[in-house]
Amino acid sequence: MVASTNGKEEAKRLLDYGIHCVPIVPGEKRPNTPTNSDWPSWRLDESGIEEKFTERDGVGIILGEASSCIVDIDLDSEDAVGLAPEHLPKTFASGRTARPGRHYWYRLNEPLQGKPKKNYDDLMNDGKSGLFEFRASGGLQTVVGPSV
Repeated sequence: MVASTNGKEEAKRLLDYGIHCVPIVPGEKRPNTPTNSDWPSWRLDESGIEEKFTERDGVGIILGEASSCIVDIDLDSEDAVGLAPEHLPKTFASGRTARPGRHYWYRLNEPLQGKPKKNYDDLMNDGKSGLFEFRASGGLQTVVGPSV
């Protein structure tokens, strides 16, 4: 998959894969929506993307059932990044230019039941340092390119 150069076009491209998106405030990680409360229920088609996105907006993938059960393994530590290629199933990985390979993407066969987000911490560091997050649903989104 080759990313588009603007948020509106990238959201349309991802829609072709059954992935629904929310516009992201440029340079931030929060949704660019009037209330920030209703975006988890959005299922924008092409005309909805035209209406809600600008070319400057970033793109957030709405996780879970909204996007055909897409989940994100968000690697927070260098240890996790180093171990992931050997221990996680092969898949598409993404990240910022300065920090590539931080997000491993999977599609589940069925919706995940239970807690939509689980943090895994480094116990050798008194649990103060995160290793990775399993992000699956429940109003979660992950920012992807071409977001800044």
